[in-house]
Formats: sequence, C-alpha cells, structure tokens
Amino acid sequence: MQHIIFHSVRFGAAMFLLTFIIASAIYPMILRMARVWNIYDNPDARKLQRKPVPVLGGPVVYAAIFIACIFLSSITFTIKVVWMLSATGILLVVGVLDDKRKLSVRIRFSIEVLSVGMLILLNHNSLDSLEGIWGIRSLPAYISVPLSLIAGVGIINAINLMDGVDGYSSAYAIMVCICFSVIFYLSYIPYMGILTLICAGALLPFFLHNVFGRTSKMFIGDGGTLMTGTLITVFVFSILNGHSRCYDSLHVYDGIGLIPLVLAILSVCIFDTVRVMFTRIISGHSPFHPDKTHLHHLFIDMGFSHIGTTLSLLCLNTFVVAGWFIAWKSGADVTMQLYVVVFLSLLNTFGIYTLLRHQEKSGGGLYSVLCAVGRRTRWEDTRFWQWMRKMVDGELFAEGKMPEDD
Repeated sequence: MQHIIFHSVRFGAAMFLLTFIIASAIYPMILRMARVWNIYDNPDARKLQRKPVPVLGGPVVYAAIFIACIFLSSITFTIKVVWMLSATGILLVVGVLDDKRKLSVRIRFSIEVLSVGMLILLNHNSLDSLEGIWGIRSLPAYISVPLSLIAGVGIINAINLMDGVDGYSSAYAIMVCICFSVIFYLSYIPYMGILTLICAGALLPFFLHNVFGRTSKMFIGDGGTLMTGTLITVFVFSILNGHSRCYDSLHVYDGIGLIPLVLAILSVCIFDTVRVMFTRIISGHSPFHPDKTHLHHLFIDMGFSHIGTTLSLLCLNTFVVAGWFIAWKSGADVTMQLYVVVFLSLLNTFGIYTLLRHQEKSGGGLYSVLCAVGRRTRWEDTRFWQWMRKMVDGELFAEGKMPEDD
C-alpha cells in the first residue's frame, strides 16, 4: 500500500504541474475576454483597489481543473468527480452573473443550498458523525443533512467573504488544498489527494498574477470564490463522512479528531466570518451587508501590504493548526482537541480584532509596533518583486531579459 501511495504522490505532483501549466496558458485568453465583455470590478468606498480591474479569474481556475479531471478520468474514473464539477460549475456561473449584474442574496443563497444538497444526495457524503465528541458518534439523517447544508453553505460564503485582499483567498485555498491532500494520502485515498493537488495547481497561476501582476492583474470574483468554496466543501464532506476511509484510518487508530483538524485548517476563514456576521447582526444590519470589518481590513489599516496581510493571516491560521497538533500529540481526546481549536480560533479573530481596534483608538504600544512591522511588508520596489511583475505580465522575456540580467 505504501508503494502505491508513493507513486500516487508522484503522480499527484505531476498533475499539479500539469494543471499549473494549463491555467497559465488559459489565463491570457480569459483576461482578454473579461476586457472585451467589460467585466470589471469597479472601485468604491469599501474596496481597496483604486481603478477598475478585470474580474473573471474563476473561469481560469475552473477550466484548468476541468481539463485536468478529464485527463485523470481517462486513467481512473469516479462518478463523484462529475457531481463535483457540476456543482462547482453551477456556482461559477452564478458568481460570474453576480459579478456582472449583482444577483440578489436570496437567489444566490437558494442556489448554494441546492448545490450543496445535490452534493449530499448524489455523492452520498454528509457530516453524519461527531467522532465521539460529547459522547456522540453517528447522527441520524434528519440531523446530519441539515447540519451538512449549514456547514457547506457556511464554508462557501466564508470563502466568498474573505476575498478582499490581493492573493488572500487563492493563497488560503491553496493552503487548505495542500493540507487536505496530506490527510487524503495518509488515509490511503490517493484519488482525492490528487484532486486536491489539481485544485492547488489551478489556483497558483491566478495567485501569481493577482499578487505580482500589473497589466495582467485579474480578480477571481464571486464566480471564483463560490466555486472554490464548493470544492473545499466537497473535500470537507469526503473527510468528515463517518463511513469514509479518513475516519477509519486516522480517527480510530491514531486518535486524530478529524472535526477539530478540519476546523483548525479552516479556522481564520470560518471564525472571522462568524465574527463579522455576528457584529453586523447586533448592529442591526444584514449579515451580508458589506463593510470593512474583516481581519484583512485591520491589517491593511495597520499599514501591511496585501501580500503582508495574506502572510500574516496564514500565520495566524497555522498557529491554530499547531495548537491542535500539540493537543493531539499530548494525548487530548477528540472533545478536548475541539475545545483547543475553538479557543485559539476565537483568540485569533474576536480577540485580536477587538484588542487591536481598542489599541488603535487609545494609541497602544502593540498597535504601534504592528504598524511599524506592516510598513516593512511593502516589497513592491524590491528587485525580486519587479522581476516577478515583469515575468507574470509577460514583459521579461519579451525584452529578452533573463533573471541574471536584471
């Protein structure tokens, strides 16, 4: 079995590279389409960009994943990939229409519920076990199905709402896909491990253009974030289903709490969304009312660059995963692992945001120190940054310049 996993990891790495190449080749064509069709994200008081930016990155990612999955299915086929591509395709179209025409929240939410329901019904995956948390194991369908709908729609919207800083949502999704890939490979489910690497490979070119690009910059848009959230939902359901091989391989034999682990991997995304929605509700607004109260807005206000904000939030998320790992290695049971993850996640989101906003008003020392750190994350004038910008914009080789010539 280990021999098979070793070769599947190599194959997964090859598929990652293949998908990266496909997405890189598709990107310029989709960028031209966005400009011709006038699909732009225009600046306003809430957004951070100063000029209109094309917003059609989602189709780049989806097309690369679709082509890679066709190639993968020619080697080994499973019907679950068909349902995955169908659900993500539906939400991609909904998101693109929303970017272009601004659909109502009710229409978007209804389609999200139907798409997640389709995944539950057709893929036969749902959150039907609590792994012994609070002494509860299997859940009946009348509880597991609504719970799965809430979790799936919640993840999709959490990914969608975190898209406010260049590179943040794509970098976060890449991190999540790689973490889930490790879980699938350790559970001896190589097919799902390869799928997560395919998704990471499709997101990487977009991340590079989104962060470093100037003439080639494009936003992923609601189409991309809704699609990415759906993919992550598929992976979460595949891990947390009580009849999955992940449950048998990791929880039973090693004492790993899969629910705490997955929650740790999605920590900042989920808990920051809960905090923002809770704050909006108690302020008398709709939970979907746009504002500038996310963690990434806090870091931008402290002077962090977009990439500095992204790296900082990924570090906060890694802190929670590390806390879960220490709890697990210390022999904590599944319930205690969950408590540790929830505590650290609340500290990372509610705690940090409240503390730093208070320090901002009172002129606290910690806020001043972080502002000084934030100013040091502005790397746009460095030689490496300029070289990366020319490379992703297609200017480097057009000028006949290699890295050593710069």
